[in-house]
Amino acid sequence: MENRRIATRKRVLKGAKAVYGGYSFVVDCTVRDVSETGVRLKMSASVTLPEGFLLYFPDTQTMRSVRVSWRKPGEVGVIYEGAPREIRDSSDPRERRLLSIAMV
Repeated sequence: MENRRIATRKRVLKGAKAVYGGYSFVVDCTVRDVSETGVRLKMSASVTLPEGFLLYFPDTQTMRSVRVSWRKPGEVGVIYEGAPREIRDSSDPRERRLLSIAMV
């Protein structure tokens, strides 16, 4: 089997939230693999994420724009688009709400 990865991946187990629809939808995810270029997410098989969305990491209070690279039932691989952005001091009320949801 050919390995088409651009960067080496590292296995992890940490929470994240997929955010889309103008911050209207927030879906809990688990990050299972991480690399310099993207992550592999696990979530409920009933969830279908859009092609592009924001990925929020509560542990670091950072957000990244991502794009779907591949899909399987209950799993999706995403590629980072741009640098991470800290939102801990954001004045955007949608991001402030996200911070409060993540703390629950």
